[in-house]
Amino acid sequence: MKNRRFLLFATISTSLALLTATVWVPTAGAQAVPPAPTVCSFVLTSASTADVTFSAAPNDGADRYVLQTSDDGGATWQYEDHVNATAQDLALDAQNLASSTLLAVFARLHPENVKSDRVVCTEEAAAVLAPTVCSFVLTSASTADVTFSAAPNDGADRYILNKSDDNGSTWQWDDFVNATDNDLTLKAEGLNPQTLISVFAREYPGPEASTRVVCTEETAAFVTQALWTFDEVGGPGEPAIDSVGGFDGTIGVKDEHTDDVVRSGGAATFTGTDGSIVAVQVDANPDAFRPTGGELRWEVEFSMNATEISALTSFANPTWNVMQRGFFGNPGGQWKIQIIKQGTQAYPQCTAKFASEAAAKRVSASLPIQADQAARVICTFNAATNELTTTYRNESVTETVTGNDTLAPTGSTSCTTSPSSERLGDVVTIGNKPACSSINADDAFRGVIYEAAVSKR
Repeated sequence: MKNRRFLLFATISTSLALLTATVWVPTAGAQAVPPAPTVCSFVLTSASTADVTFSAAPNDGADRYVLQTSDDGGATWQYEDHVNATAQDLALDAQNLASSTLLAVFARLHPENVKSDRVVCTEEAAAVLAPTVCSFVLTSASTADVTFSAAPNDGADRYILNKSDDNGSTWQWDDFVNATDNDLTLKAEGLNPQTLISVFAREYPGPEASTRVVCTEETAAFVTQALWTFDEVGGPGEPAIDSVGGFDGTIGVKDEHTDDVVRSGGAATFTGTDGSIVAVQVDANPDAFRPTGGELRWEVEFSMNATEISALTSFANPTWNVMQRGFFGNPGGQWKIQIIKQGTQAYPQCTAKFASEAAAKRVSASLPIQADQAARVICTFNAATNELTTTYRNESVTETVTGNDTLAPTGSTSCTTSPSSERLGDVVTIGNKPACSSINADDAFRGVIYEAAVSKR
């Protein structure tokens, strides 16, 4: 047995394999002594458990089978447990065994206490169990991170990653990880869209190996780049805090930073004045706000009351900008969320424009805004498919964007006065669109924003 203590969970099953053997018949007048079990073996299923099986002699006359243990090489034996021969579950339980403990089983007549000889159980090699699940997330078009769950007490020393480009007919080694490693993540490389990935467990350097488990693809999670929750209670000149990426926003666009965004801890009220805007410089890491070949998501949780919804009709341009990156005239790199008026109802709308020669794509939500009800609008642009999706109140609408240059700069559009000259270029605004020395109030959002965020994958 392996040099470790373990708790034994033993499953002992009778066998009729020897039905053709000589049937035991006690001598007339003699005390009936049942024959011993014919064989006994055990398989370690972990450092502390094992399965024990034996074959009873046919028609042995026994009414119990007893499990014993010995810690002194068989000089003395201790009772551990017993099971009746008529029981449906022939399970025995042994505890507190030492690394040198021997296991033995004998047949017995009860209550006469007539015992057979004991049979010492021998250890058999345990089968290596396959991982239970395996999945991977693409980190590029040809690489992936592979994760899996090992079966409990699987007997493995290593986990091997294979890949196949012929639908599983042949498999090639790609990576491995030792069972003792803290990080069981595997790396797959040289992949194409048809490549299959699998993992199996094995002994090392022994020959035992499990069956393979084919891994399924999972979609990578979006990683938050910036998050404004307006938890701060800000006064004039106090920034709007980004709790994730450090992209804090400035309130107002004029030199005095007029603070017309009322923050009351977890909510920001926008009134539509020229100071009711949050301007965020992102030139320190502009790629955090671009899709760069993957997916970009921008979203806000907001609410509007009935008066604010109705007020849309009184403006010459019935669209209110809620969140925006870049200016409309900038070549590439513009996206935004705006509120539009359709009849007597207001709808959130996502807009994306990633190439200078293309018109901005606008995708309206399928459901209208409900007064005094907070809801989240999510805009998702997929650079691989050129699709823009608007999700609002759990309903999604997807359309294809014409033209896409996700690495295009935001352009040189700028203002001449400071500090407003910093507002265009690489800038994200909340509450209105980027502007120079003055704000177009017709475009300003009226309502409450509880959270704004940008994420990508």
